[in-house]
Amino acid sequence: MSDFSRELAFKQDLFLGEIWSDRFFSLIQKKLDIKNAETVLHFNAGTGRNCFALAEHSRNTLQITGICETPQHFQIAQDKAAALKSPIRFQAEPVTDRTFDIVIADASLSRPEHLPTLLSQISAALRSDGTFFLIAAASGSFAEIFSLLWEVTAEDGGSNSGVIESLIAALPKLDSLIDDAKNADLRKIESEVATEIFEYERADDFAQSPLFADFLLPQWLSDFSCDELAVIRKKISRLIEKEYGDLPFRFQVKAAVISGKRG
Repeated sequence: MSDFSRELAFKQDLFLGEIWSDRFFSLIQKKLDIKNAETVLHFNAGTGRNCFALAEHSRNTLQITGICETPQHFQIAQDKAAALKSPIRFQAEPVTDRTFDIVIADASLSRPEHLPTLLSQISAALRSDGTFFLIAAASGSFAEIFSLLWEVTAEDGGSNSGVIESLIAALPKLDSLIDDAKNADLRKIESEVATEIFEYERADDFAQSPLFADFLLPQWLSDFSCDELAVIRKKISRLIEKEYGDLPFRFQVKAAVISGKRG
């Protein structure tokens, strides 16, 4: 097991729960009706935070399965379940047996190009007329960060600014998410977009935050070395101080929630 990957899984569990995961899961919970459900599957369950919250909310009446993104997430989730004596089942492989009443997928940290595959996996796990919920960062998200990144990467003559333009273009529009869901044999689709605002008091609070430094930036600029990313974070911090002064730095995520049934 990679020590670095395990460290990232722990950081996701320790630092992203309240500030990130809980926000997006709450948007799904507003629409979630578990009265007649027996089985629930959660894709991208991380280290199990939302699964445990759902079990508590249902008073352990649901049979919950969590699909973890990596072996490191899976091991931590398993250890937590054992410590809590929880009946939640965690695994690292998707299921395809069409037995679940409800399937939830948190794609808020997923790469946009993976969403069609995720929707197909959702469809493959749902029983006939089962209900799904997916949340993802949609077009218009991270505009404030991308503006800073474009300015920073343009300093080298603009050779990397095209990367930022590609990131902006890759974020899915709501219509395309709905089309991908329909192509995965999902029907009766409902959708909404909620704006979530994230605020940091100081430039370094943002630039060195686990959310940006360990998750968003390395995913967006995956071809950059660790040293290059460290330089970018320093430049971002200086640019925020220059442009925002003593004001907090804020950025928005357009959280798209789509739900529906399997056709």
